[in-house]
Parts: sequence; C-alpha cells; structure tokens
Amino acid sequence: MTCLHMECSRSESVAWLRLVGFAAAFLALVATNPARADKISDATGDIAIIDAAIEPAKRGAYTNVYVRIENGGSKTVTLKSVETKLGERGAFDAHAGSGSFHSDSFSFGPGEQVSFDDSRFRLVLGRLQRDLIEGDVVEVTFAFDTSSVVVPVHAHADPARQNKRRGRP
Repeated sequence: MTCLHMECSRSESVAWLRLVGFAAAFLALVATNPARADKISDATGDIAIIDAAIEPAKRGAYTNVYVRIENGGSKTVTLKSVETKLGERGAFDAHAGSGSFHSDSFSFGPGEQVSFDDSRFRLVLGRLQRDLIEGDVVEVTFAFDTSSVVVPVHAHADPARQNKRRGRP
C-alpha cells in the first residue's frame, strides 16, 4: 500500500486512516497505563520486581525499600543481596507475631510472591552516604542466586500508601 504524491485510492486512504487510528489508540493506552513501567523482569523472565519505591532519608540514616517480587519460574530462588551506591547493602527483616529476625538472604518458591512492605517483611538499606529526597531516582540491584536485576527506584514520602492509592497491594 503506497500513497505517493496524494494519489491514493479510496480504499488505500481508509486503510491508512485505520492504521493511524490504531497507532494513536495504542499510544494512548500505553501512556495511560503506567503499571507496566513499574514491573521489571530478569533476563529469563522468571523473576519480576514490581512497584519498587524507597523512603527518603537523611545522610547516615537507614531507609526502607518497598517492593513486591514474583517468582514465575519453576525453581526456588534466593535473593542474596540488594545494593545501591547510596550506602550499605540491604538487610532483610521478617516479622513473626511480636518478634522479628534478621536474615542475609531470602528464598521463595516457584509461583510465590513476596511483598517487602513493613507488614510482614522489611528490606532495609543502611547508613546512607547522602540525603535521599522525594523524587530522587536510585538504581537498586537485586542479586538473586540465578541472576541480577537493576531497577530504577523512585523515592516517595510514603511508598506503601502510594501503591495503595494506585490500587496495588
């Protein structure tokens, strides 16, 4: 289908208009659905990092990373470390009843989804080397036993509430 120098038949013109209409509708759908941008997968597509956010904090302080991780693969994976260039490597805390325990890694099975959101599990980054302010974007590396994923994470004053406003758990 070519329309050079405005010499198009009616059917060719209609086809071009439909193509342009479909392209515009597709672009509008992508622009109004930001959820896809909040999900980054590893090279295999088995591990997904979803809705990652970090709390602003002062230099020298600790801060929480809020994130949901899905294991879509067929094997158990272990999150070995979470790192930024902002400070110490992340630590994992699990809350069980009235107590909590610290761990250097975190494993989850095939099909499992884990939310680090303060309710049951926490992911804490420590001793920031600089102030982290609202709107900053930080590259966070999630290193698993099978792969690593680098995610640009935005600083939000209340990341947990931000995700709930967007209708996410």
